[in-house]
Amino acid sequence: MATGLQALRHARFVLALLAFSLAAGARAEDTPRPEQQPAAAPSGQKAGGRGTTANPPAAEQHRLPPDSTTKQTLALPGRTLNFTAVAGSIHLFDDKGEPQADIVYTAYQLDGADPRTRPVTFIFNGGPGAASAWLQFGNTGPWRLAINADAVTSSASPDLLPNAETWLDFTDLVCELQTQQGVGVKGLILVSPVLDFREYSGSSILQYVASLPTMAAVARETKGPVTRTDLAEVENYARGDFLGDLVKGEADTEATTRLADRVAALTGIDQSVSRRLAGRFEVGEFRREFDRRDGKVTGRYDASVLGFDPYPDSSFYHFGDPSGDPLFAPLTSAAVDLTTRKLNWRPDGSYQLLNGAVEKAWDFGRGLHPTESMSQLRQVLALDPKLKLLVAHGLFDLATPYFGTKIQLDQLPAYASPERVKLVVYPGGHMFYSRDASRQAFRAEAQALMK
Repeated sequence: MATGLQALRHARFVLALLAFSLAAGARAEDTPRPEQQPAAAPSGQKAGGRGTTANPPAAEQHRLPPDSTTKQTLALPGRTLNFTAVAGSIHLFDDKGEPQADIVYTAYQLDGADPRTRPVTFIFNGGPGAASAWLQFGNTGPWRLAINADAVTSSASPDLLPNAETWLDFTDLVCELQTQQGVGVKGLILVSPVLDFREYSGSSILQYVASLPTMAAVARETKGPVTRTDLAEVENYARGDFLGDLVKGEADTEATTRLADRVAALTGIDQSVSRRLAGRFEVGEFRREFDRRDGKVTGRYDASVLGFDPYPDSSFYHFGDPSGDPLFAPLTSAAVDLTTRKLNWRPDGSYQLLNGAVEKAWDFGRGLHPTESMSQLRQVLALDPKLKLLVAHGLFDLATPYFGTKIQLDQLPAYASPERVKLVVYPGGHMFYSRDASRQAFRAEAQALMK
C-alpha cells in the first residue's frame, strides 16, 4: 500500500488543514525518507536512507521504529469503512543534507478507492509545538473523543469511539507544498488561524476591534443561543464608530467615555471597570472581569466556558484555561492508546500534546518582518486561480478571534472572490468542532469544497 505521501502523486485534490496559525508552504528540506518516496534525493542528502549524525550511537539509541501498517474496519451509522492505517515517521534534512528531525505521522487510506481521483487531506496543527490530536480526535479522524469544553475534565475517560463525521468517506487523511515539492494544492482549509500576529499585541488598536464581536457573543450566549448573524450590528460598530473613537485616543475624553460605555453595554461588564480601562479590554482582562462577581474566569479557547478563579482576590492573574487545560490528559491518553495498541507503533519516549520547549524556541520573526501569513496567502491565491480557501472559526474563541480574520480577508484583492475565499463561523470555541452541530456543518463545507 502506498503511504499517504506517495499517494499525493496521484491525488487530484490535496488539502492542507491547519489550526492556531497559518504556516508557509513546506520547505525544500521537508523530504520523506528514501524508502518512503523512491525519488531523487535532494542535493547533498546522504545515501542509504537516514543519513549520518555527529553521534551515531545516540542517533541509533533514539531511532524511531519502522512504519506500522494495519488494516482497520469502522462501523458507522449506515455504512462500514474499510481502510489502511499507517503510523510512522518522515526524516527531515537541512540544505546540506544533514538530518534535522523526524516528523511522526498517521495516515488513513480508504480501501478500494482510486488513487488517481481520491483527494488527500494533510492535517497538522500550529502552536507551534501542538500535535494534531485535537483535529484528528475531535473532528476528522476515524475515531473521535468527546472533547466538548464545557463537559470534559482532566479525569475524563479517554475512550475513542467511531466518528460518524469522519472525513475518510470523501478524502484520505494524513495527520502532518505548493511549489517546492511538486505537488499541486487545490484547496486550503484553515481552522481557527491567526493570519497576522502584529494585530494581536503591543500598541495595535486593531486587537480591540478584532476581539469585540467575540466578547459580545460571549455575553449574549449567557441569555440563549447566538450565531454570527446576531452580531451584525456589533461587527459594524467595531469597524466603524468604535474604531473611529479608538483612533481619537484617550486624550479625547468624550470619545473614550462613549466607547467605554458602549463596550460595557455589549459585554455586560461593569461600566466603571470599562471606563477605568478606557473600553480597551485585553483578552486576559475580559476573561477575569466578565464574571468576577462570582469568582469565575472565562476560557481562552472557548470563552463561553466558565471556571473558578483559583485566586479571586489577587491583583494578579493566576488562572489557567478552563476550556483547554482539562483536555490535555484525555487527549494525550487517547493518542498514546491509538498509536501503541490499535496502530501497533511503539516509539520510545513520551508523547507531548503541546511541546512548550518547541514553542519557546520557535523563531516567530523579529524586526521589520514580524510573523504574518497574509503575504503567502496572497501569493498562493494569485499563483493558482483555481485554488480555493475555506477559513473556519469558533464564535467564542478569544485565542484567535474570528473578526480578526474577517478584517484580513477583506483586504485581499478582487481575484480572491467570494467563490474562492469563504469564511464560516460556528458556535463554539477554538475547537468549535467539539460541538455536534458545528462539527456536522463544517464537515459538509469541507466535502462541498472537494467536489
